[in-house]
Amino acid sequence: MRTHRIVAMALVMSMAMLSGSSIAPAGAQRLRAGTTMDVRLETNISTDDTHPGDSWSGTVTRDVYSRGQVVIPAGSQVSGEVTNSVQGDHHTRPSLDLAVRSVEIDGYSRPISATTPTIVADSKRARKLGAIALGVAGGAVLGGAVGGKKGAVIGGLLGGGTSYGLTRHALRTMQLKPGTEIEFTIDQNVAMRY
Repeated sequence: MRTHRIVAMALVMSMAMLSGSSIAPAGAQRLRAGTTMDVRLETNISTDDTHPGDSWSGTVTRDVYSRGQVVIPAGSQVSGEVTNSVQGDHHTRPSLDLAVRSVEIDGYSRPISATTPTIVADSKRARKLGAIALGVAGGAVLGGAVGGKKGAVIGGLLGGGTSYGLTRHALRTMQLKPGTEIEFTIDQNVAMRY
């Protein structure tokens, strides 16, 4: 009789693993894939100096619920990773891909996988997020701040030097400033142990 129970339990656990679902252990809440999480960046992220694998940090801005219970409270710290960073040129606009890798709850870091769609400079979504895209004008402003009128001219030339036309694709750099709020979607079911 005992052997039958062990075999039955093993079959149930094997089927759950094969179906891709996770079994939440006692003392845990399960977040389903597709659950959203709003995060406010605490780190400046720019395509100018950010590379895949670089880390960033942020804060959850709203409680994340599962079955009517708060699983990730607002104010929880998150750690993330830049998964792709593309500088713009004449043919492409700068873009960033970001992912959340862990969330800290009650002093304990818990692994989580959450992503957001690619953020592309000068797109409707990037403008909504407040992303700053710099090209010729950005170079001129920076040059002016450093070297006055002469610096503005030189900065404008340098800012536009990587692209030989004044098109909307001439944007070279995109920046997400601290305070930018981004919605992430949890990629796979996860048990948050307490």
